[in-house]
Amino acid sequence: MLRPGRRMYQAGAVFLVAAAAAILIPQAASASGPVANTDSFSESWTFVSTPLDVCIDFTLKGTITYHATQSPTQRGEEFSLTSIHLNDPVLKAVVHRFYSGSGCLSGKGKVTKISMGQHWSGYSCSFTPAVAVSIPWGVSAGGWPNCGNRKQASYTTAYKSGKTFTQNNSQSQATFGNESSPPPLGKPKICYGVYVSAVAWRGNTSDSYSAGNGSAANKFCLTPNY
Repeated sequence: MLRPGRRMYQAGAVFLVAAAAAILIPQAASASGPVANTDSFSESWTFVSTPLDVCIDFTLKGTITYHATQSPTQRGEEFSLTSIHLNDPVLKAVVHRFYSGSGCLSGKGKVTKISMGQHWSGYSCSFTPAVAVSIPWGVSAGGWPNCGNRKQASYTTAYKSGKTFTQNNSQSQATFGNESSPPPLGKPKICYGVYVSAVAWRGNTSDSYSAGNGSAANKFCLTPNY
């Protein structure tokens, strides 16, 4: 039969061993997300048409929402962006008068009719993100500034005579594919590109503005918080 002092000594030894084991066993870190993000964009272009004697200013505003997740692995941190949605990108056109030698004037001009559209893809020629859209958006291969033909999400609408035109997309959503950056690459830098296209008429005369005819892709990069 053990004396009380002996029993207390054994209990203390067991406690010390268990504590040391707890210190030596590595604890797995937990993921920090997903964290909801919203990035706003505001882009602009100017179409100068001497055949029509007009300048058309285009502005495009909206938001991209997504979730950012940072996950620990044995090789380091992995970063993921998911649920990337393009929300209500509003495209607006304002027509101004143009006179040779005087440039674009502040007074509003007018066109007989116009069709205008917005086109989205990855900004760099090496980045072609997956895209899913709902009607009236479409996904097709077409000309992209400085990259030839590539897959892009597009939406084009037509209007009759006027001075200002607004394309809303409150009920139509475009979604980009998930992006991830495994270790040891670090945080991903995801940049989308967008350009506008248009065909305008005055009477029986038309002029176009597109990727192969003056319109350039503007760059919009996500700035995630994890």
